[in-house]
Amino acid sequence: MATLNNDFLGYRRIELVEYPGYLPKDEKTVYEMIVSRMLEAFAPACQKEFIRMEVLCGEETFESKKSRILFQGWRSVLNREEDREDDETEEKNAEFSEGQTAPVSGCNLITRKTLPKPLYTEASLLSAMESAGRQLSDEKQREALKDCGLGTPATRAAIIETLLSRDYVERSGRNLVPTEKGIVVYNCIKEMRIADVELTGNWEKSLNDISEGKQSPETFMKAIEAFTHQVTEEILSIDFTPETGSGKTICPKCGHGHFQIYHKIAKCSDSDCNLFVFRNMLNKTLTEEQLNLIFTKGRTPLIKGFKNKEGKIFNAAVKLADDFTLKLDFSNMDERKGNKKIEN
Repeated sequence: MATLNNDFLGYRRIELVEYPGYLPKDEKTVYEMIVSRMLEAFAPACQKEFIRMEVLCGEETFESKKSRILFQGWRSVLNREEDREDDETEEKNAEFSEGQTAPVSGCNLITRKTLPKPLYTEASLLSAMESAGRQLSDEKQREALKDCGLGTPATRAAIIETLLSRDYVERSGRNLVPTEKGIVVYNCIKEMRIADVELTGNWEKSLNDISEGKQSPETFMKAIEAFTHQVTEEILSIDFTPETGSGKTICPKCGHGHFQIYHKIAKCSDSDCNLFVFRNMLNKTLTEEQLNLIFTKGRTPLIKGFKNKEGKIFNAAVKLADDFTLKLDFSNMDERKGNKKIEN
């Protein structure tokens, strides 16, 4: 329960008169998110001052844009760094008048390295999906995407969770970091039509035209069918080359294919041979050298750092079993050194 007073952030204040008491960590996080969102919803608007200055020096024109916060409003509730925009500055803007002239006191060249854009957080990625299409050159497409973006409010969070569950991105603190798998997929499709944000703009524009009677649904569906054929052909034409493997090791099962090593698996190049193995075993990722030893010698030397289900660390070799699966091998180990046999 909450009561409103008229001095919160210069406008009104919300006082919580009932507290939830003890909450588990996850429930407390959800509770705090709900409360903070409600406070932001009732808070006044954030007020900013913008200044854009053009300076003519000789035949060259220089432009500067800055802004500063005059009144934080809703932004003072959480005071999050990700709400800060690139052109914001804490410094007070100087006062200028149009047409004012000033002498040039000096000039110099500064060499700097450009910095990459910051990594997305879940919040900033949701915001980017919501505002996708602002950079489109076609005004009608941009207008069609203005109120929808990529996905819907109900599906955007699920899209991010799908990217995480399929190992396209992973969490690193608050940031979302692309994995090797995600980078490979991006490099394969970045020039394809399926990755073109204008495609969504075209569809939204066509749907608007259908609702206004300017286009028939049949025409739209035929365009979708043609697009589906084109995208499918593009995707099927992708040649996923191995990420690390040289492809020189002969497959021990079929005898003529070559093993190729990918991010998660190693498999035979022969499409008729179904031999493949997963690289990850009990908290360890097998290296290219170890996999080549398995497929040529049948066994690796001792590998340190395996972890069982109880979290205990142990050492073992890895061998290729008769059924062409990978198994832990303790046959050449001295168990008196503390290595006990653990079933894989």
